[in-house]
Amino acid sequence: MVNLHARTPRLSLPLVPILFLCAMLDPGAAPAASTAPAPALSATPTPGTTPAALPATAAGSAAGTVATPACVAGNLRYAAQNGLEYQRDKIALHDLVIEQCGSALRAQARLAEATVLDFADSNWGLSGGVELRVAEGKLDADEAKLHFLAGKLASASATGSPATFESDSGLRGTAHTVEYDLAAGEVRLIGDAGADAWITKDGCNETRGGRFVYNLAKGTVLAQGLPGGTGQGRVQGTIRPQCNPARATPRAETTGSAP
Repeated sequence: MVNLHARTPRLSLPLVPILFLCAMLDPGAAPAASTAPAPALSATPTPGTTPAALPATAAGSAAGTVATPACVAGNLRYAAQNGLEYQRDKIALHDLVIEQCGSALRAQARLAEATVLDFADSNWGLSGGVELRVAEGKLDADEAKLHFLAGKLASASATGSPATFESDSGLRGTAHTVEYDLAAGEVRLIGDAGADAWITKDGCNETRGGRFVYNLAKGTVLAQGLPGGTGQGRVQGTIRPQCNPARATPRAETTGSAP
């Protein structure tokens, strides 16, 4: 359906009829133009449902459905469960899932906005129930900005109240901002004026500070205090001697000053 407005032309696609919208993109391919034809449509989804995982292999098509392309290792593909809208300067995708075949990468959100539908060199803004899974761990946030380069996730910056990160090695932390930097091999947890960042390894011993830098390759953590945080520029910790690590639930003690 094409809506013509006097000042802002806009092409809007119906949100109801799209179940899965999949794109198989060659990491080395040239960026696709944002004015590309609308992808194929399929069966009607249930509004407000959680984005489902993309099928792993091609399936036989039935009346009113489209067969999903085979998942080739290295390719990135996306699904907009409740549709997309082509707008003048961006593309909005509703209930989005992005996956990379043959890797742990998976991102999902209730809304995503991108300037072009490609992963060669593009920025994607995600909001609402953001979940990001990478090879080293996972993070949850309210909003996130993803940068894809040469068919790979190059970086991600997520914010929340708070945003959380959990590594596969068991490190857990929360912060106002969590940054994932593939080139540097780091995850950075950064607090703000309202609450310091905090981390724990076993749920018993906790550390609070303005900024933590987690080295993915070495598994080490650098803790820093930042002026203006609740820790008054200091790194602080809590040790619970009677705590049982197997049963511990971390407590984000982010307010108040050190004794």
